[in-house]
Amino acid sequence: MGKLLCLIFGIGINSAVYGWTGESQFELAATNAICHTEILIQPSFTNELHTYMLCNAASKTEVSAGIVWSVCQLEFFEETADDRWLSSGKETVSNLLASALVQPCDWQYWCARIAMLPYCNLENKTKECYQISTNLLSEMECSGFVDSDNSIVQSLLRYNRTAGLSVRDSVKLSAAMAAAELGYRNEALLFSTNLPHAFVSEIRAILRH
Repeated sequence: MGKLLCLIFGIGINSAVYGWTGESQFELAATNAICHTEILIQPSFTNELHTYMLCNAASKTEVSAGIVWSVCQLEFFEETADDRWLSSGKETVSNLLASALVQPCDWQYWCARIAMLPYCNLENKTKECYQISTNLLSEMECSGFVDSDNSIVQSLLRYNRTAGLSVRDSVKLSAAMAAAELGYRNEALLFSTNLPHAFVSEIRAILRH
């Protein structure tokens, strides 16, 4: 059914719109867009992304594309300051979280959960950010989480200004930052243990205020 819808959707659309013919091409395009954020809000990219999602409905690939779409929505909000992009982005992430297509052994499972954090930050929901981060760390511990070197994962770390950190450490940083903002000194220092000095300094600066 998904392939049929793809064919129907594609009628009348320039062939460049549905140029991704496989996972590797999608990952290359998505990684490039996340690293060059102006691409994320270009119709040529978002149209192709939606077509790719439609062609891969009810699959793990659809979740991958949905994660990228949630980043596009963040960029649309940054560009327009229109709160509707925040609402639609959170709805996108909520749908990703409800998907049974990915499991803890998949990078998409963790990235979908981490994708909610920027939305919490933009809405100044520090307690929610802390709760999500700490719950994620607990789940990682219980599930035997193994980090990923997937190119989209790595580009998302750069996008979130945590380049050089592992996925787990990026969540620890989120927990530490939220704890510091909330005045949870002991927790902030605990979660920042073994993080790079620049991040620890930032956390300590928040605690001093």
